[in-house]
Amino acid sequence: MLNAIIQGKESQPIISLNDVTVARGSVVRVIEVSTVVDGVHLATYRGDGVVVSTATGSTGYTLGLGGPVMDPTSRDFLVKPIATHMSQFGGAILQASSTVELTVHSEENATLNADGFIDVSLADGKPW
Repeated sequence: MLNAIIQGKESQPIISLNDVTVARGSVVRVIEVSTVVDGVHLATYRGDGVVVSTATGSTGYTLGLGGPVMDPTSRDFLVKPIATHMSQFGGAILQASSTVELTVHSEENATLNADGFIDVSLADGKPW
């Protein structure tokens, strides 16, 4: 399970079985997403967004993005960028104990989506 918290919004954590996606909103322009894992900068992606997926979710959206299929008993999760522009880093499989912070830097709106059902608008510069 993934637990997404949007900083700056007073709301309950968003719990997801499969995946959580931070992606561009309705305007078709790239967004920039900074990815920090356990306090260390991993990558900054310019593209359509980033998917964070559980092992269960690895056979869905992230598989379509060229990601690996993970052992369904694994508690680890993966981070996979969506349609990146000029990125040399294609994602990572992370330990279950890791914390990932994604920060959107974009002049356009972005959206957080959990399991394809929950959509939340994100403001520029707000990590989750």
